[in-house]
Amino acid sequence: MLASIMSWKIEEVVKMAKEVPEERLNQAISKGALHLSDEQVDTVSFVFWFCYLAEKDLEAVIKNPLALLEKTTRPEVLAETKRQINEQVFGTTKNPSLEDCLKDIPNEVAEKIRATVKERYQEKRSVDIDNLPYFADKIRLYEGLFGHNNVALVLWKINDVRKDLSHLRVDELTYEGRSFSLRGTKEKALGDYLTAVRNPDTSKSPFKGLT
Repeated sequence: MLASIMSWKIEEVVKMAKEVPEERLNQAISKGALHLSDEQVDTVSFVFWFCYLAEKDLEAVIKNPLALLEKTTRPEVLAETKRQINEQVFGTTKNPSLEDCLKDIPNEVAEKIRATVKERYQEKRSVDIDNLPYFADKIRLYEGLFGHNNVALVLWKINDVRKDLSHLRVDELTYEGRSFSLRGTKEKALGDYLTAVRNPDTSKSPFKGLT
């Protein structure tokens, strides 16, 4: 495919891009370059916007109690509250790193330790709860604020779908084991999500009085 693209004349491609309708320009990638079927294009489109909807909603929900705290809490108290939430949800970064622990150990022994813990050791990340880049981190913060409730359960399912989409698994996009190419699957996923977010269980949330 790359060879065929490289053989195109840039002038012809630019001319075509200017002349074709918007719909055909969009299809140049999905159908022209990737050779996706109409069903695949429709499935990817639904899944993308479904995941986008969930993440946009989630951003608003997790920012709401923090924004309210900013209006009602002294700066130093707010900073300490955020620190405690951060530590509770994501762990602390104060512990020494693996390399700090190994710095005084002979290299041969240190290498054996690294090899042994390679698959099981994960460095703690420094996380800014006001600016979380990953969907999974936003879900974890949601759980820290509202508990592992009915909304969180659906969000984790959507996160799995999102990962499949980002890893190019177009033909493996499923929800609860059913393909997203089926209309019933789309309706089930959307229905589950809307039902949960309209009736969230916040009974165990320390912020239930602020939501």
